Amino acid sequence: MLIKDNQLIAAFELSERTSFWEDKTTKAYYVYKLVTKVGFKNLGEIIFDICKELAKQNDKNYLRLECLSTNEKLNQIYEDYHFKLIRQGIGYYPYNLRECEL
Repeated sequence: MLIKDNQLIAAFELSERTSFWEDKTTKAYYVYKLVTKVGFKNLGEIIFDICKELAKQNDKNYLRLECLSTNEKLNQIYEDYHFKLIRQGIGYYPYNLRECEL
């Protein structure tokens, strides 16, 4: 969680477990449940910098995430943060698998 002035402004989960990615042997952290409060700038950059630093400290080579494939705005945001599209699929919903090499 990220807190500023006693206010929750962002939260996310960083995990070694995944249900979407078939390759479970790659040294990766998976980013889940990423939420940010409207009106605060650069939270994505702050969150991904934290995730990257934790991943490097724990000998991980990638950050990975999945997102709704039909959410064009969200996919563009992840693309802007250097999460490359790896694969698309359909499970609970149509999704994109994205990763950022560290």
